[in-house]
Amino acid sequence: MQQTQKHFRETVELVTGKSLFFVVAIIVSLLCSIFAGQLGTLLLYMVVFTTLWAKRWDWNYFGFTRPNWPITVFRAFLFTIGVFVLIDFLIQPLIEIYFGNIDLSKVSGIEGNFINYVIYVLLGWIFGGFCEEIIYRGYVLKKLAIILGDTNKTWLFAYPSGKPI
Repeated sequence: MQQTQKHFRETVELVTGKSLFFVVAIIVSLLCSIFAGQLGTLLLYMVVFTTLWAKRWDWNYFGFTRPNWPITVFRAFLFTIGVFVLIDFLIQPLIEIYFGNIDLSKVSGIEGNFINYVIYVLLGWIFGGFCEEIIYRGYVLKKLAIILGDTNKTWLFAYPSGKPI
């Protein structure tokens, strides 16, 4: 049984490592997203986590390394301030000029309910942050860099700070 599982994992690792598999997964995911909404994103989650399982949960394969925490926190603070300024002073006024007042009635269940607010924030961090980093930066951009020639230019496109591994 153990040998069969090992052989299966090696086969999955071999298949998910192929460029053709990557291209097909991206195309099918895009088509699913166009015609079936979030099904394409769910498909990419499945591909990424299957690849991660096949790689024996080696997070380095996806470019995840130990960060320099002081620099990371400082950058996150600067980006947060930048995003708030950009949204509050540029994007939201433009949206209100073109589309009128923003209707937030669909999320009125959050107003005055701290528990719902915390749940939505945590889900946003998990799905909007961590999972998208794994899919798009850790998987898609890394595979594209490798497919496009594994040169310094392609890695700079995928990882502005340089080759992760």
